[in-house]
Order: sequence, then structure tokens, then C-alpha cells
Amino acid sequence: MRYSIKIIGVLLVIFNYSVSRAQTQNDQLIGTWIFDFNASVFNMEEKAKAIIQKLPAVQEKLEKSYKNRQITFGVDGHYTLYLSDGRQTNGIWTFDSTATRNNTIDLITSENQIQKFIVLFISTDKLILKPQDDSNGKPMFSQWYFTKKI
Repeated sequence: MRYSIKIIGVLLVIFNYSVSRAQTQNDQLIGTWIFDFNASVFNMEEKAKAIIQKLPAVQEKLEKSYKNRQITFGVDGHYTLYLSDGRQTNGIWTFDSTATRNNTIDLITSENQIQKFIVLFISTDKLILKPQDDSNGKPMFSQWYFTKKI
């Protein structure tokens, strides 16, 4: 009986730790994040880097599309993605840190399109996201680097 109580106690501690860790990560996401174009290009896969080095027009198009991009995660579960050309997309975001979802953020647009990212790293001022395959081809940036807007 005593052994069972110890096991239950240990399981409760582990469960509480994982819930508080998930809540901390969720809280850290709240706010506005600015896409770090230079860091994202620097950390591109070599094949992608080779393509943009050979084709300056592709690099220019990427820069126009991604530089100054921002995303705001609201405490109420809504997000706004601000594109560099002034357009914006609104929707709902969810974060799931369970083992089966592996720290996944889902961005669901008002048209019910879903874009999934894995959170590779998060701190109070840095965020690295890995876009998940959506069967529309491989993304040019295998990792998206962000800094938090103050």
C-alpha cells in the first residue's frame, strides 16, 4: 500500500511538472513575434541556399515575402499574421505539448486552412518554428526564426 502511494505521488509530481511546463510555453508564445529573415536564411538547408544563391530573383522574392513578417498570438486563442506587403490573416491558434503532438502549434485560418508548426525552441525573446509538411511541397525555410517584439 505504501509503495502504491509513493508511485501515485511521483506520477502526480511528473504530471504537474508537464502541465506547468506546457502552460509556461503557452504563456511565452503570447505577444508579437517578428520573423528574423537573416537568421532563417543563414540556417536554411544547403540545397535551398544553393538555389537562392544561383537565382537572385528568388532571393528577392523571398525577402519581399518574409522580411518584416509578424505574428501576434493573443491570450484569447486568436492570432494575426501580418505580411510584409500589408496584408494580414486572422484565425485561431492552439498549442499542444503532449508527447503525441510534440509541441505543435496549429494556425487555423477563418477559411479553416490549417498550418502546423513544431516549436523547436522558445524563450522570452526567441522562437524557432519548424513548418510541417502540408503536401504542397517542401518549404524554402526549414526553420522559421523569430524575435519577440518589445
